Amino acid sequence: MNRQRLTIWFLSVLTAVALALCVWIGEPFLRPILVAFLMAVIFHPVHARIESRLRRPSLAAGLSVLVVIALIAAPSALLGTSLGKELIHLRDSVRSSGTGLDDVFAWIDRGVAWVGQYMDVSGFDARAQISERLGSFSGSLVSGAGRVLGNIGSFLMNLTIALFTLFFLLRDGVRAKNVLIRAMPLEPQRSEALLNGIGETVTASMFGTVAVAAAQGFLTGVMFAFLGLPAPVLWGAVATFTSLIPVVGAGAVWIPGALVLGLSGSWVKAGILAAWGAGVVGMVDNFLRPYLLAGRVQMHPLVLFFALLGGVQAFGLLGLFAGPVIVAVTRTLILMLREEVERGRAQVSAPASATPSDSAVAL
Repeated sequence: MNRQRLTIWFLSVLTAVALALCVWIGEPFLRPILVAFLMAVIFHPVHARIESRLRRPSLAAGLSVLVVIALIAAPSALLGTSLGKELIHLRDSVRSSGTGLDDVFAWIDRGVAWVGQYMDVSGFDARAQISERLGSFSGSLVSGAGRVLGNIGSFLMNLTIALFTLFFLLRDGVRAKNVLIRAMPLEPQRSEALLNGIGETVTASMFGTVAVAAAQGFLTGVMFAFLGLPAPVLWGAVATFTSLIPVVGAGAVWIPGALVLGLSGSWVKAGILAAWGAGVVGMVDNFLRPYLLAGRVQMHPLVLFFALLGGVQAFGLLGLFAGPVIVAVTRTLILMLREEVERGRAQVSAPASATPSDSAVAL
């Protein structure tokens, strides 16, 4: 027994060292691998349909990767082009007069004049300040695109790794899952439940959070365009990102938009936007999220808030998806650990409770 324990400890230490070295080797590629894993889970239903028709795993995986590229690249290119044009147009509109925003700036100037009675605000110019912020924001977008082009080698390498990993995850995902289930020191049913829970968490994080945010951003942009507000695509994109933040939501966009319309004298449009935001955009979350998350992992808004912010801090934009997934998987593991502890306690207490009856039978 002592030799067996020594062997187990020796192998455990060697395994821990080997795993640490594996993490060290794979750490530079963590982001593209994580991207590939998320896309593999999300697009697995599409791949399953393609594979059922072709019945050739490699060809189906390659075609699925091409579908993923088309579904992501085309909308991203169109959205980026529209955002760039609208930022330039919005900046020029703010700089010029007669754009419908003069009444709003007049209200701001009157507020500044009132504040000027108590402190020195002589150097504040609302129109110049907003124009400068828009210019710096559009400039940062251009510089960001320049950095991407400057690091084109690194970008292409990460993209190649992500797509290469995605191909094998789609082709051999079921086989890898079965191998992982057999390798886990758990009952096969519990191992499969854990892996299925991770998949459900990823799907819920994407479709329950991102899909709802995209729907709210789209509806906000549509109403902005209908009412003739400037840069509807830009504000729809901003509403999408603010919708990801619990408590804040798309109201961070449509409420100021309604105020701008009201201050500029368009009270009917302001009322329409407010009613649309509260009655349609705000209610999408209540109707769409339960439908998408039916039977899946749900998370308290406060936990989701810190999962999103912490994920972005740790992984960048990818953290919007990775943060909630990591927190939800951790919660699942804690619940499984608690079940194992309770099961162990029940097994220990069972013989003790059976002792009196056994002795009574013996008597």
